[in-house]
Amino acid sequence: MTVRRGFALVLVLALLVLLTLLAAGLAFTVRSEVNIASDFADQLRARYLAQAGFHQALQQLMQDDFGVDSAADTFGELRSQDLGLDFGDGQFIVRITDETGKLNLNTADRATLVAFFTQVTGDSALAEELADSVLDWRDSDDNPNPQGAESDYYLSSPQPYRAKNAPFDSPYELLLVKGMTRELFYGDPQQGTPPLTELVTAFSATPNVDERGQPRLNLNTATREQLQTALGDILTADEIDALLRFRDGTGQQRPPSGATPPTGQPPSISGQRPPFPPSPSPTVRPPTNFGQPPSGFSPSQSPRPPAPSSGFPPSQSNRPPSGVPPSSTPRPSRGVPSESLAQPPAPPEMSPAPSGTPPSPQQIPQPPRPSGQQGGGQGGQQQRRRFQSPLDLLQVLPREKVIAIWERVTTTDAPVQYGLVNLNTAPPEVLSALLPDNPAAVDDILAYRQQNGRFQSVGELLNLPSLTQAQLRQLVNRVCVKSGTFRLRAIGIVGDRRVVHLIDAIVERQFVTPPSGMTATVPTATGTTTPAEQSTTPVQFVIRYWRER
Repeated sequence: MTVRRGFALVLVLALLVLLTLLAAGLAFTVRSEVNIASDFADQLRARYLAQAGFHQALQQLMQDDFGVDSAADTFGELRSQDLGLDFGDGQFIVRITDETGKLNLNTADRATLVAFFTQVTGDSALAEELADSVLDWRDSDDNPNPQGAESDYYLSSPQPYRAKNAPFDSPYELLLVKGMTRELFYGDPQQGTPPLTELVTAFSATPNVDERGQPRLNLNTATREQLQTALGDILTADEIDALLRFRDGTGQQRPPSGATPPTGQPPSISGQRPPFPPSPSPTVRPPTNFGQPPSGFSPSQSPRPPAPSSGFPPSQSNRPPSGVPPSSTPRPSRGVPSESLAQPPAPPEMSPAPSGTPPSPQQIPQPPRPSGQQGGGQGGQQQRRRFQSPLDLLQVLPREKVIAIWERVTTTDAPVQYGLVNLNTAPPEVLSALLPDNPAAVDDILAYRQQNGRFQSVGELLNLPSLTQAQLRQLVNRVCVKSGTFRLRAIGIVGDRRVVHLIDAIVERQFVTPPSGMTATVPTATGTTTPAEQSTTPVQFVIRYWRER
């Protein structure tokens, strides 16, 4: 009897131990699942906080001034706490960077690349190697430049891969280019050397619009009526007639009030900032549908060039959210002269031209001759002149008038110009690449920018005595004072940086002209819409690069 009782006791104890183990295992499993669910919820919160910051940055860019973009406008950091947004233990931080203030890897020529890498590395031999390698990486052939490299070179490396032979999609591709090192790419903050991601870009676009957000007037095709409508508040009728006579080759008449235009020397500088005509302050407001997508932005859907075989693997997190509708805007070629690449959309009667360059004279449609103007010369044989840049206006207009109308006129019908550098946001390294032989002019640009806040017009370069006429003629077609492309780095944070989500995107801001007969509307605080002012131009954003992690 005693033996049976002892056996029963042992059996009961064994069952208790087994049940205790099962309970402990179940508790551990439940706790793990709760932690996983909690972490997933925090990650989801961090992602939506990052998206909230991203859309807040888009809203900030929509309220930006049409005419001029500078470092003092919207570029910097946005914090949810500073905006009075309470997300409990969560927050977002967004940094807005102007990509137009950087050197475009896809449009810069060899001389500019050599000057830039010389400025960054201090080694002219390495700069030429890097410049040739960048050109070989982005061109479409397999013929290497003298110090460059194509697929044959990269296939012989320990981890072989092929040259891309297509435009850069990201500055990080420089890490795959011959001659580039991680130390040079990431810089040294302690020595004041910035990373190359702050100096170069793979995409930069500038809308060809005036300070009101309207398309600029083409000096080579505009009629008298168009000139009078667009410039009549600045130019007199005699000055418009002189401009037309100069363009049509029927004579060169300078208005009596103008000074003698420069011939071989820089224009005389008074040292004072030229007066500008008063203009209404434009206000950017969103359209009703915010450019079709309900979220306010649309990704580019044109095919992307293939990545190198051993490059970075694609990731689902590098795509915009699946709910974002596709954009009808084709992806531009970024100025790379290759017939195999998609070119920016060209206006009617014009063929695509390399970015930043005006069309050839044969591409320019001839407007009707203004009333009262004859063919010119004997038998109408006078040769028609073509404006290469607004700088040519100095031959018929006073310098002050040229500066005043500079941002209203253009010499190309292209709606977007690629590869231009913003004078107001470009760092010294980029400006030095544009003016490698004139460091005094770089210093003058920086000093003028600091003294006056920003360049209101590219024409204000005429106020710098250190720029010669030849340098001005070369520079004015490569710079601008407004931006159309921005890099947004939005970070969503939950807790004490316990969970962090990053959105890294490059967006292009496009101005949309409402169809004729329709009135643009803007949302109000109550959610209803009201007609927008005549100067209001709807804005939409197109995603050119997207990465989440």
